[in-house]
Amino acid sequence: MQKINQSIVIYKYKLYNNKAITIVVHEPGQVWKEAAISEFAMCDGLFNKEKAMDYINEAYKEALKCSKSDDVPVGAIIIRGDKIIARAHNQKEKRKDPLAHAEVLAIRKASKKLKTWHLNDCKMYVTLEPCAMCSSIIKEARIKEVFYGAKDSKEKGISNDKEITSTCLNHEESSLIVKRFFEEKR
Repeated sequence: MQKINQSIVIYKYKLYNNKAITIVVHEPGQVWKEAAISEFAMCDGLFNKEKAMDYINEAYKEALKCSKSDDVPVGAIIIRGDKIIARAHNQKEKRKDPLAHAEVLAIRKASKKLKTWHLNDCKMYVTLEPCAMCSSIIKEARIKEVFYGAKDSKEKGISNDKEITSTCLNHEESSLIVKRFFEEKR
């Protein structure tokens, strides 16, 4: 049990499959939210969904830049505290580089800006669930929390990784932009 202030108490439990849940109680006897810990961005003790959606919208703006190339429209940002320190979008086709995923490019920019590859005090927001390669690089960079706008129905990269807390924000625009991209390819 963790007491944030006099009226907010957070209980953490381990369930089957080693899945953790958090129950937040505002006042004695009144449960405010019950969900997987990965669904919470602890912002002053509470999940700030509005702020999370602002960040995913910033990543979405990056994804829109892919329309100038033939790249899958994926955008990523990295934040430290509440400041965006890096932003990128897919550039595999543009650069002819199989490693030029939005997540990798954002990590490179953040590492250069901070002059370290240890990004353990940063969070990533990306429009599409990171693939297995990006998940490994995110883990290597020590980013502990990743929020993504849409699930990748084929890949299941980061959602299978037990070492990284990942949360799908169900951002409709992120799903639609990728869906439209592949529909136009057919």
